[in-house]
Amino acid sequence: MISAPSSRPTLYKSFKEGQRQFFSKGETIIREFEEPRGVYLVDKGFVKVYGISSEGEENIHTIYGHGDLFPLIWAFRNRTINNVYYKALNDCTIWVMPKSKFIQHLKVNIDISKAVINQITEQYYSYIIRIENLERKKANERVALFIRYLGERFGSKFNKQIIINGPFTHQVISDSINLTRESVSKEFELLKKDGFIKASQGEITIINPEKFDQIYSI
Repeated sequence: MISAPSSRPTLYKSFKEGQRQFFSKGETIIREFEEPRGVYLVDKGFVKVYGISSEGEENIHTIYGHGDLFPLIWAFRNRTINNVYYKALNDCTIWVMPKSKFIQHLKVNIDISKAVINQITEQYYSYIIRIENLERKKANERVALFIRYLGERFGSKFNKQIIINGPFTHQVISDSINLTRESVSKEFELLKKDGFIKASQGEITIINPEKFDQIYSI
């Protein structure tokens, strides 16, 4: 993540009073209709939240990474969303805190409250970007905007470039932006040919973010 709020270390410290759990790649963390065991904080790895279409296809709603909390709708409104699953995209380490204890921390610690408000804002922004992306008709714009979004959420700056490390395969991206995997692969090759990105297994590099944003802005 390119930037993080100063209140986040306090949030981490509070969650380490909870239980640490490990999930292997592909393991389901929360199933459809299942009552969560508490509020989760991702320490290492990535978690995808997805639904299943009537055709049996996965539609990824969002991806959580280091420092992200879920499921906040359940935590605050005691509601679970039907037909939604939480699954480890790669090997994950996650801290789990009982909801009652999580709510109590919010009531007594302003730094934790600030960190959670920031989380809610980030997650709301993520869904706005998802809607904005799906409204784009051109495949190249959808793919480029999603890469830029991944850079904002999970990237790190190095030598004026943005490096995105994670299990963001062409299939994961296609499931996130409603394109076929073949279309995503084609657009990746065009972006590489035009000098906008480099890509290898587990890493995407935005070579010139400023130039990239001039053409593909969120």
